[in-house]
Amino acid sequence: AKTVNFRDVGVIFGRPLSGFAEGDDVVKITPMSDKITSKAGADGEVVRSINADDRHTIEIKLLETSPSSAYLNGVQIADEQSGKGILPFSVTNFATGESYTSANAWISKKPEIPKGTNANEVVWTLEAESLVRVVV
Repeated sequence: AKTVNFRDVGVIFGRPLSGFAEGDDVVKITPMSDKITSKAGADGEVVRSINADDRHTIEIKLLETSPSSAYLNGVQIADEQSGKGILPFSVTNFATGESYTSANAWISKKPEIPKGTNANEVVWTLEAESLVRVVV
């Protein structure tokens, strides 16, 4: 039997992040483009196109009290003011050896800021220029 434990996962965006929200999707990595598309001609002949776009969207859900949220806010402000918000990103499962890395990632969308009776989560959205998956 295999065991899944988020404590075995490390997330880095310039520095290690912490204070994650609960749930099964606190880090979600999504390709921005289909890798292979196809088109059928009028006679039914099909041609495939392989897309070289390796960009990915990364959503990171943090508790509203997470110190990493304050850090990300600072990175986002610095990027808007000086363009110095491009940082390395990685998420690694140390138990399995699986990792996703990008040398160039940036915050592409500010989170919504919910306030209410209970503790909330904030979702930071990053974009990675070229994300590489490594499975050991």
